[in-house]
Amino acid sequence: MEEEEEVCRLAEAIVEAVEAKKSDEVRLAVEKLLGLGFHKTGGSPEVGAKVGRALLRAARFPEKEEALCEALCGCLNEVRLGAEGAAAEAAIAAECVVPRSEGLVLEYLVNRALESGKTADVKKAWAARQGLEKVRNAALVARAAAHPSFLKLAAGRAFLGSALERPETAPSFHEVVKAQLPLATTKLSTAYGECYFKAWDALAKPSRALAKSREAFERDYLQDLARAALVCSSEHLHEQLAVVLGSALHERKGSSPRIDAAIDNVYAPLLWRHLTAANAKCRERAVRLLADAFPVGDAIEPQLEALRAALSDDCASVRVAATAACGDVLPRFADARLPARRAAAIVRDLAANARDSASATARAAALRALGAIATEARAIFPTAAAADRHAKNALYAARRGARDATPRCRDAFWEAVGAYARHTSPKSQAKAVLDIVSESDLLARLREDAARCPAAADRLVALVSDVYFPSGRVSADHVERALALADADALAADAFYSRLPSIATPEACAKFVVMLVVAASASAEDDDERDDDDDDASTAAKNRKRRRRSRRRQDLPTTVAKLLDVAATTLRALALDDDKDLQAYVADGVDDALATLETAVGLRSDLSSENHKARLALARLRGTPVLGDDENVVHRLATVASPTALDDLVAVCSRCDDRDAKKLRAPLVAAIDSIASKRRPARRRKTLAVAPAVALFVVSNVLDGPDTPARACLADDAVLAAVGEARSRVLRDPESLVREGDYVDPAALVELEAALAVERDDQQLPKVLAAIATACREATSPDDDELQQPRRRRRGHDGKVHCRRRRRQENDDLSPQFVRTAMLRAAVGLRDALCPGATLGRPVDFFSESSCGDDEDI
Repeated sequence: MEEEEEVCRLAEAIVEAVEAKKSDEVRLAVEKLLGLGFHKTGGSPEVGAKVGRALLRAARFPEKEEALCEALCGCLNEVRLGAEGAAAEAAIAAECVVPRSEGLVLEYLVNRALESGKTADVKKAWAARQGLEKVRNAALVARAAAHPSFLKLAAGRAFLGSALERPETAPSFHEVVKAQLPLATTKLSTAYGECYFKAWDALAKPSRALAKSREAFERDYLQDLARAALVCSSEHLHEQLAVVLGSALHERKGSSPRIDAAIDNVYAPLLWRHLTAANAKCRERAVRLLADAFPVGDAIEPQLEALRAALSDDCASVRVAATAACGDVLPRFADARLPARRAAAIVRDLAANARDSASATARAAALRALGAIATEARAIFPTAAAADRHAKNALYAARRGARDATPRCRDAFWEAVGAYARHTSPKSQAKAVLDIVSESDLLARLREDAARCPAAADRLVALVSDVYFPSGRVSADHVERALALADADALAADAFYSRLPSIATPEACAKFVVMLVVAASASAEDDDERDDDDDDASTAAKNRKRRRRSRRRQDLPTTVAKLLDVAATTLRALALDDDKDLQAYVADGVDDALATLETAVGLRSDLSSENHKARLALARLRGTPVLGDDENVVHRLATVASPTALDDLVAVCSRCDDRDAKKLRAPLVAAIDSIASKRRPARRRKTLAVAPAVALFVVSNVLDGPDTPARACLADDAVLAAVGEARSRVLRDPESLVREGDYVDPAALVELEAALAVERDDQQLPKVLAAIATACREATSPDDDELQQPRRRRRGHDGKVHCRRRRRQENDDLSPQFVRTAMLRAAVGLRDALCPGATLGRPVDFFSESSCGDDEDI
């Protein structure tokens, strides 16, 4: 209470002295006020407000002496009660700054910026940076290094750089930065690097007085960061330290000789011994820092040799780092004309690393590095011929990357090949690609990119366009190349010609479509004329030509279908809706040919899948909808051949509505029934015969898919009964597995039957598995040499038994051991996966491991 009364008396004395214009009395009252320590007593707000008003009057006293200003600055950061106190501090900081009080004012401004976080306060602290040399509380200034307001503003970073420049505040600032980096982000680390650069740049001015300070700064702070980046235990901390060093030094490499000298001073005592350290992590980090700071000093060849030695390091991570370093250094310093002999040796070693069987990461890194070098090869090597030779030889040595089992390695290889080809002349790009990879690998990659990455497929098509669609006038050669491509890989042909409008003019594409349809029509007409000639020939000639005609009949629908497929794909990609002239041109050009094709294809009554493919391709070209109605869906069921077509067919069936799904069920059930009845699937009205293997595949995949009308329709008792009968037949008659060239997988039958049982009713699953086990036991002979099959000899009309010779098909896949193994594997897996813990009765004993014997195949 007495202290508050004394403070109030001194505040009144200050006001009276100001009114009397007595500067000495004001100074004495302020000094007594500070001596009382009123700011530490936690007085009442009324007292604080009274003191604040008094100090505000003193700060605005027009005849202030330097001693009074210094005394008033001593009150900064002390008067914190009420708005009057804040106003007094602001007035003191603005009007009472003298040389001896600059440090106190700066401390106040920094503290105020830390509390408010306002841009204006940060800029005021930056404007008062001259007081850094007189700061008494260095820890307060260092706190700004962790404050977002200082780090996000250019003025704040400049202030922090000035603080780092002063020996009074630099140590505490450096400690704060090191404490922040373990959890720092890349943006924060970049800001710290800029602060270090500003401090170094201020000390690096050509002045003898600052030379020692600059050397000490490089040794104590920058080199300390580099050492921590090499030996720290945290990978995240290493990355952030590398970002700080990059922002401070590496990004400014070559901008001035002083920067290059600083990099040499920082890294020379550390890098060379860590490149050969016993710890692999240290070697890896040293290689990374060498790549970021390259070149360290003037001796370039020893550094290239060090990188080349790291390419053959025992540790895969070191090889990966060295590979990435070479792929970065050689293109980045291509204009510096690196030693060609060293560069060629590094390229050869990179090609060897692209075949590294121990690490897929090393292979991918090597292929990416080769791609980067191929882009700048003509700048790295002295002549264009040498550049092309080295790049081509390296990629050819790494050509197994086209068939690498790891997708990222394949991607990196094709990116490298594309980079090499794009930097050759436009007319030789396709040749450059085919000089490195085979055509089969090229088509496989085109097929993969079309399904996975359309943008990559677009780039690849642009590279190899001259191979399958040469520039210039469209001629018969384009049709021959299209047929050859469709023969080699139908999916790759679809991927290429669906992108044809991007590499050719619309007029050329339209003419190409017309020529394809005309060529297909000519093939069909030529076949009919040959048939007429065969009818007029002699009997001997007919006999000699019969086999050739049979082969021709088999090949013709396939040829027609391929030509029409290419035409339909190109026409769909061309999108002629907005060009009436091209529409009329295509319609006039293909009308007669399509009529001829419809007659030729329609007259053939055989049920071969090739003929159906021709019909389907013709429907696509005519614009007939392929999806939706029952007839076209069954056409697809009858014409699929490749796994991709099967997957597409499953997608089509899954999109059927209730009406189409019910229509779809009949041919599928008929096809599955044919397995048990030894009869070819019956041809129904408006439908085609469906292969049993295709039917099983479709039913199985639709059941595994999402909940759709097709799934609900196929999960039917009729389908379950048909699959059960087929499974029983397969166990008792292995020859039924191969019928009319159709293979039926026994394990797939078992899995499908169990899946149908689960879909219908979970309670039926034990019963179904028990039936499977019983059938397996009955079908397997005791000595495991053959399956017990009931045989009946045919009897003639006279009642006698007649023996008929049967051609026995040699097929190792139909051995009894194979059938038994497949059934056991499927049944055991289904018991554990679909019905864990179920009691299936006596037949389940067949599933026990003891009953499987010691067969290694199970």
